[in-house]
Amino acid sequence: MTMNASPRIVRLALAVILASHLCFGQAAQTSIPEGTRIKVRLEQSLSGDSAQEGQHVQLSVVDEVKVGDTVVIAQGANVTGQVTLAQPKRRMGRTGKIDFSIERVTAVDQSYIPLRYTANRTEGGSTAISTGVLTAGIAIVFFPAAPIALLRRGKEARIEAGTVFDVFTDQAHTLSVPAATADVAGARYAKLDVASTPAGADVELDGDFVGSTPLELELEAGAHEVVVKKKGFQPWRRSLKTSGATVRISADLEPDSAVAEDAPVASPAPAAPAAPSAAPAPPGLDGTRWTYSDSEEEYEIEFLQGGRLRVGQAADTTPDDDTWEAGGDAVTLYRNGRYVTQDGKIGGDGVIRGTAVNERGETWSFEMRRSEGGEGVASAHAATVSAPPSLGGTRWTYSDSDGEYEIEFLPDGRLRVHQTADTTPDDDTWEAGGDAVTLYRNDRYATYKGGFDGDGVIRGTAVNKKGKTWSFEMRRSGR
Repeated sequence: MTMNASPRIVRLALAVILASHLCFGQAAQTSIPEGTRIKVRLEQSLSGDSAQEGQHVQLSVVDEVKVGDTVVIAQGANVTGQVTLAQPKRRMGRTGKIDFSIERVTAVDQSYIPLRYTANRTEGGSTAISTGVLTAGIAIVFFPAAPIALLRRGKEARIEAGTVFDVFTDQAHTLSVPAATADVAGARYAKLDVASTPAGADVELDGDFVGSTPLELELEAGAHEVVVKKKGFQPWRRSLKTSGATVRISADLEPDSAVAEDAPVASPAPAAPAAPSAAPAPPGLDGTRWTYSDSEEEYEIEFLQGGRLRVGQAADTTPDDDTWEAGGDAVTLYRNGRYVTQDGKIGGDGVIRGTAVNERGETWSFEMRRSEGGEGVASAHAATVSAPPSLGGTRWTYSDSDGEYEIEFLPDGRLRVHQTADTTPDDDTWEAGGDAVTLYRNDRYATYKGGFDGDGVIRGTAVNKKGKTWSFEMRRSGR
């Protein structure tokens, strides 16, 4: 029976045989100088929204590194790093953050060489492990598109796969490389390890299908074209030159745009209303200073004449585009070029309470308490608020960010709370005077202080004995 074998398999078999008989165990000592430049490429996209600090980062060597005529670091050699900073995009238009380190490279003898970010070693040694590439100011030498997406407020911080950096060996390193006789009659060969995200992708080597990821195979040393394909994702291509070492590559597959176009498209957010030319202000707001607070932070806001705001928030990178308008008991703040709109009302207790929404549709509650100036705000507004109703015997719907439930104000100062989580219903009490209403829950573990608004709604802030605070409101539902 006659068996046919491809020329590639025959050559590979001869390579293995010749290598094992001619030069097995023979090696030469070669030293890589400290400060040797290496060009490395990021093999995966990194996002502040999804990455975790300490997460492994995969990179590879762009061009082989030689000492004389000897290849000491192969093209495609594995480079490792880790995420040093990851913060998702946040409210108020604040951009996320992402940074990572580059730590070591694998040489042709599979030994590891530590790396640093500068050509000259600084006193105290390398900062590669503790400092990210962006923090260290490393130069980005190539990118297919904007590699660091920090261009729009409220967007994710992202470094794209394919971004290339220059790094340097952090110390002199001696390694063993195969003797020159291993190159006889085309006997040199290499090992290729291919991984992908997601896994299970088809791998083509020089146009031929060779398996699916994760994949390990041997191939002749030299120039090769690797293509990684998976349905629903864009093909990933890489040209590399192997030289007898193990080459590891990791393909971070991007979704196919044609598939994305078939997905439902969300309706765009409605455009923000045009800036007001002038709006009447409730008495006393001009020139007053208020303490703003929500579930995340607290800072000072000053209402300037002419409808501008002065915001004492470190994260506010565009202070000149913060404005406000008011009419009656309503107050609206436009923040960060109208990326955020905050609608509130001045309550009978002189506190501004309301809800904020940003262009992404995220909402949260806030309140503002006067900290200086504007003594006439509460008194002027109080005259427009009708007297609160008698609370005894009434039923209200309580709501906060965790949910809603019914509360009854009993005539004897007790509360009947229709909440499953309330395991001690007999120690819930209330008291009221003027516009102010106070609820004591769970044997005074939590205190709720509120006031009647102009629309007859009770709004306020709760605090528990651990110091946690949250906003709430209560709406009349019956007697």
